[in-house]
Amino acid sequence: MNPLVLLALVIRDLLPHPEELIRFGRLNEEREWFSDDYIVVDRLAPGQPITRSERYDGVEEELTLSTRMRQPVTLDFFGENAYTNAEKLQLLLKSDKALDLQEQYAVTVGGVNQITDVKALTGQQYGNRVQVELVIQYSPSITLDVLRIDTAVVETMSD
Repeated sequence: MNPLVLLALVIRDLLPHPEELIRFGRLNEEREWFSDDYIVVDRLAPGQPITRSERYDGVEEELTLSTRMRQPVTLDFFGENAYTNAEKLQLLLKSDKALDLQEQYAVTVGGVNQITDVKALTGQQYGNRVQVELVIQYSPSITLDVLRIDTAVVETMSD
């Protein structure tokens, strides 16, 4: 599953925040909703592989290939409660509930690296917007059917 969706699920359940107010960045939408308490989840940079692994189950004859990925992300908080929601998330990421949700959704959410006030001028009024930067880690994997070799056949030729 998309790691940004996994992060959005953690945020939704941790704050708790209405699902219809969580959006994903770069969707080409108009900024008409500065007064609503939206949270926009977006990638900050390309994902980076940290480790790679493979595990073979000889009984089931399955090979599992996986990679641990590191993904810098931004969360943009809009609306009247932008500051409150950003601070609340920063504090709640250290809670037991956050750890349980990360385990449930198979994504690791690091602590907040930076909080930036990036108010936007819309017409003649400023709209609240607070941007939070953090790093998530996740592990995509694929399982392949691979037959095991019970007896190796080795032929040797000599002259």
